[in-house]
Amino acid sequence: MSGSPTPTGTIGNGGSTTGDWITWETADGFVLVSSDGTRERKLSDGPWFAHTWSRDGTHLFGIRETEALRLSLVSLDATTGTVEVIADLGPTAPVNNPVKGLSVSADGHRFVTSIVSLRADLWTAAHVSWQDSPSVWRRLFRRP
Repeated sequence: MSGSPTPTGTIGNGGSTTGDWITWETADGFVLVSSDGTRERKLSDGPWFAHTWSRDGTHLFGIRETEALRLSLVSLDATTGTVEVIADLGPTAPVNNPVKGLSVSADGHRFVTSIVSLRADLWTAAHVSWQDSPSVWRRLFRRP
């Protein structure tokens, strides 16, 4: 098979439920490999953060990052290679692994995943008089 997955690739969450395809992440991108090793199809240049198969094994559902740095839930038809965007999941958090896991219901209409969500607060202090009383640190470490 030309363009075989590199030995440094990693197998995804197993094969399709029908046993026809196996997901494989390589240095060249995210690919499907037939279970007998005779066929290979590149799905994307970049990684998919999480993916799972439909119950009937005909579709691969996944979460990947768009060029606009947003998370996208997609469905890929394993037979035709057609990709359909199911939902925009919002901006990608600036972390190494913004998504953990992906599960799909038996009817293929509901999904469960865990997405990192960053939260920050900005606090301001007004009318603070820093010179009125020496801080504890200044009193402890003042020069003789």
